[in-house]
Amino acid sequence: DYEKCMELNPKFTYAYFNKGMLEFQQSKYIEAIEDFSSAIYADATFAEAFLNRGLILLILNNNEQACKDLSSAGELGIPSVYQLINRYCN
Repeated sequence: DYEKCMELNPKFTYAYFNKGMLEFQQSKYIEAIEDFSSAIYADATFAEAFLNRGLILLILNNNEQACKDLSSAGELGIPSVYQLINRYCN
């Protein structure tokens, strides 16, 4: 239960991330953004959380913020994200 994990340890970034992934898969985009944001708040170097939040923001046509998140994901070690940046951010 992700809620219990987050209650016991609010800094457990993977609980937020995994809950966000589940919500992303269920097209619950706003909820997923909130959880990815919580994961990023707990660990500002969590590249995968930036990547997934950026992907959702692209889906929601918030390209400006999406491009910032995708750029952060690239800077934090996900080089494949630059293909998305070249396609949607330039």
